[in-house]
Amino acid sequence: MSQEKILVEVYDGASIGGCCSCSGCSAEGSCGPAESVAETTAVLARELAQSFGAGVEVKFIDTKDKGIQEYAQLWPLLRNGYRFPFVFIKGEPRMAGGISVEKIKELIEKL
Repeated sequence: MSQEKILVEVYDGASIGGCCSCSGCSAEGSCGPAESVAETTAVLARELAQSFGAGVEVKFIDTKDKGIQEYAQLWPLLRNGYRFPFVFIKGEPRMAGGISVEKIKELIEKL
């Protein structure tokens, strides 16, 4: 891991159409009880703080607050069919459709 502080940004928003790909969909098409993206991001922040201390900052962004038009960096992902949430590490898209704490730790360790 590099010496500079690493920014992990988690973007949430409204994906258009279909199931949310959470693997928890019932026959009725609705997802079962699950943590919200904001709650999962809080867990991610705690886990990364335990592993990397102050060297990592986690930021949660709900694109519904300002509108998706304010987040041009997400447009290519959405146009290519990727779904929220999106995880960016050091400004680069690294994950879409879910949040894996272990995978994010691995990606940070490689920096």
